[in-house]
Amino acid sequence: MSILITSVFSAYAQMIKLDAKMGKIRTSILERQHLSSRLQGIFLSSKESSFYSKPFPEEKKESLVLIFDNGIDPEPAFSGQILARLFLDSKKRLVLATWPLEKKKKAWRKEILLTNVEDFRLFFLDPTKEEVSWLDRLSKEKGISPPIIRLFVKQNGHPLSFAFFLPSNLPITYKNIPT
Repeated sequence: MSILITSVFSAYAQMIKLDAKMGKIRTSILERQHLSSRLQGIFLSSKESSFYSKPFPEEKKESLVLIFDNGIDPEPAFSGQILARLFLDSKKRLVLATWPLEKKKKAWRKEILLTNVEDFRLFFLDPTKEEVSWLDRLSKEKGISPPIIRLFVKQNGHPLSFAFFLPSNLPITYKNIPT
């Protein structure tokens, strides 16, 4: 009987350890899915030519600044078009900060999209070139709206990449490629 109980408790202890590992993996997957769906929703509802990257003195990386339609929000100041900034904070979190466009309103929100981020980089497909060309910086003065944004993130030593397609009024040109 003691051998049976020992083996049952041993199997139970292994199941608890496995469940804890699975919980961490589930959390990581849900966090990544939230990041992807949140940013895709923001980029799809963004105002055309409102994207630009800008360095801020307190961070080492550039931030992405944009205006997007936040829809209906319980707080009226955050409904409709709002200003947003995507950046990596000092606690290694990928953060989306938002502000109302009204100059009178000084309130802002901070939404943590991803934790334990060691590095993040944004690349923008250059719509002015015929060949595929990626920009690592998007100037406010150019007023270019990229058709695709690539996001590379290094989280807990693991590289992740995302691609976000943006609405664009640019025509799509198909070329014959010799085979």
